Amino acid sequence: MTALVRPHLRLHPSWAAAMLEFGSEHVHGAGAWEVSAEIRSSTSREACAVLVDELARRSDPDAPRPADRVPSGDGPRRSRPPRRPR
Repeated sequence: MTALVRPHLRLHPSWAAAMLEFGSEHVHGAGAWEVSAEIRSSTSREACAVLVDELARRSDPDAPRPADRVPSGDGPRRSRPPRRPR
């Protein structure tokens, strides 16, 4: 069964297998466009780690980002309440 899960390096084997299945096709919804073409074209553990780190950074609502972007996903788990809109 397919499930949505937070990106994590422990998922490298299944991520690499899925990327190989896609071949040269763009993987919509994977967030891979957020990293360089060199990283996107690799299924190494190191490339997966770069992608996981970038996706985690992009999900942080407090991280700097271009004005035309919003945080990806639901952000990091926090013990404090979410920020209120201004």
